[in-house]
Amino acid sequence: DAVCLSGVVEKHPMDEAKTCDAPSGDLKYTGLFGRSFGDEFGAAIQNDVGRIGMAYGLIIIYLVACLGKRDVVHSMFAMSAVVLAGVGLAFTGASGFGGILGIKTNPLNNNIPFLILGLGVDDAFVLVAELTRHMKENKDASVPDLIALTAKTGGSSILITSLTDALAFLVGASTSLPALSGFCLYGGVAVLMCFILQLIWVLPLMALNVRRTRDNRYDCLCCFRSMVSPHEIEEPQGCCCCYGNADRPTCQPTDNVMKKVMGKIGHVTVKTTPGKIATLVFWMGIFGLGTAGAFQLKKDFRLEWFFPEGSYVATFLELNDEYFSTGTSFSVYTNGVDIFTKQDEMNELTSYLEQQDFVRLSSINNWWENFRPDPTLAAAPTSNQFYQDLWNWAQTSSYKSSIRWADKACNDVDTEATCDPTQGVSHTRVTATLKRLGSGTERFEVMSAMRTDINGIFEDGNVFPFAQDFLYWEENGIIDTELVRNLVIAGGIVFIIICTMIPKPRIAVIVSLAICMSVFELVGFVHWWGVSINGTTTIYLLICLGLAVDYSAHIGHIFNLSTGLAQDRAWEAMTRIGPSVFHALFSTILAVLVLSQSQSYVFQIFFKVLFLVTLIAGFKGLWLLPVVLALVGGDKADASENGKTAASAKKVASDGANDFAAVGAGS
Repeated sequence: DAVCLSGVVEKHPMDEAKTCDAPSGDLKYTGLFGRSFGDEFGAAIQNDVGRIGMAYGLIIIYLVACLGKRDVVHSMFAMSAVVLAGVGLAFTGASGFGGILGIKTNPLNNNIPFLILGLGVDDAFVLVAELTRHMKENKDASVPDLIALTAKTGGSSILITSLTDALAFLVGASTSLPALSGFCLYGGVAVLMCFILQLIWVLPLMALNVRRTRDNRYDCLCCFRSMVSPHEIEEPQGCCCCYGNADRPTCQPTDNVMKKVMGKIGHVTVKTTPGKIATLVFWMGIFGLGTAGAFQLKKDFRLEWFFPEGSYVATFLELNDEYFSTGTSFSVYTNGVDIFTKQDEMNELTSYLEQQDFVRLSSINNWWENFRPDPTLAAAPTSNQFYQDLWNWAQTSSYKSSIRWADKACNDVDTEATCDPTQGVSHTRVTATLKRLGSGTERFEVMSAMRTDINGIFEDGNVFPFAQDFLYWEENGIIDTELVRNLVIAGGIVFIIICTMIPKPRIAVIVSLAICMSVFELVGFVHWWGVSINGTTTIYLLICLGLAVDYSAHIGHIFNLSTGLAQDRAWEAMTRIGPSVFHALFSTILAVLVLSQSQSYVFQIFFKVLFLVTLIAGFKGLWLLPVVLALVGGDKADASENGKTAASAKKVASDGANDFAAVGAGS
């Protein structure tokens, strides 16, 4: 009601049908109420929920439109639904598995569906691209053989990315932050389940899809056959074309557009010296800017960031900063302390609070100072008398609620007449208010200083300062260490897995360095965009590590499988797997752009971090990595050519031996 009567909102918080009228006159009100955080932050999140829905929708639409061919038989609309179902099953399965293990959920887990959707779509594009290639190259192969080939090439590629992502998350769960630990556990399990479902859900249904296409049946209407036969996968014939005759529709859409674009770009960047030089110079500049930003990045978190601009709470905070500088209210609690024997320490605590520049002197509400206004006067000589005097004083004092007695009957109005106060007190409370503090680092330092100083006064750890806001300030002390720790551990795991799955040390090192440089540059560029390190940023940086792995690992894997000169192998990686990586990259960019106008702090950071990782890590994988591999990745001879050469040499040697034997016999 106070929120409504002050006129700071237009609708009653508890009854939207009730209108809140502003008080008459020129005086305007604002305030910070107990429900303000929930109301304003909740409203901001609710306003952005629609944008999140649009982001998911854009990824889904892009998947449906680009996964297959523009052809009534090879469109793969049904397979898109299969992929989305697999993503949903992965998240549901991870949630259920975590629940069985007793892992606590938290709001951070709401980010996991976006992560799994991105990884699932990326995996789907890779598998479909490899299946399409095998169908073109092995027209007479059976359906099981085609799926086996797809699993061998595409499956091994998504295995690298999935395994590195999952292990990076699972190892990151060892962090000391409970919410971050739970998020990492759920995220790691979800990534593993997404990969497993690609094998046991998507690939089997993909086999049925191949059987359908060979039977020339419509994609979403598989009970009916197309009148145009055959429908070759390399010659799409359109989805909504008018049929001029029974043999061929009147429109024939262009196929492999992205492959052709990638081929032209790769020809310039990978196969020409000016293209290589320009690429290296550009990305050296990006690395320099990222390095400069990374070393200037600061940790900071303020609860008021969660209040959107235009909120009445934001107005209150601005006025408070300008005119009053009132900060957080806190309490100093004693727990099981014998006040009678700690009178000198209580006097020292009183002096300490009054001498601190960060405490508003007028805000101190100290029961001890009022009970013992003159500490030089002699106190009661015995403990029983001391606590009896304290009890008598408290009954007529406004500080009665600041003292809790060891005899619980003394804390209840109905039983206090028969209680025994001489048993002492169990808990007490001294309250005060801090001055308005600036950065989150300053707040953490003040909180830590109070804890250290008060613990030094009492030396038993049973006296401590506390405020609800301290729970949020706490992370400013360790979040930078936790972020670096998790990124280093994740980077090590990425390197180990890539070296295991790509058993060519030179290629594995190049791919690993590309991923690590992407994350390092991302950390630097978030500084230039005004983002500081805190719990929210840490979560999204860990998510982005998984995306960075995907963009580079696929290119490195296909380069390793390719044969020929180094630049030819790099060009083949760009044209073979590059379109799939681009689809995953572009769909993510479309999704996060929707969040660019978000009002809530959480989604603003979400947009900035994911937008940067798609640009930096995505184009590093598609652009810089092929150039570096073309320069130092090395050549690889074709196994079939080696076999022919070996057979030819063997035949020559055999013929020579026979001739030698014949000459010997003639002699």
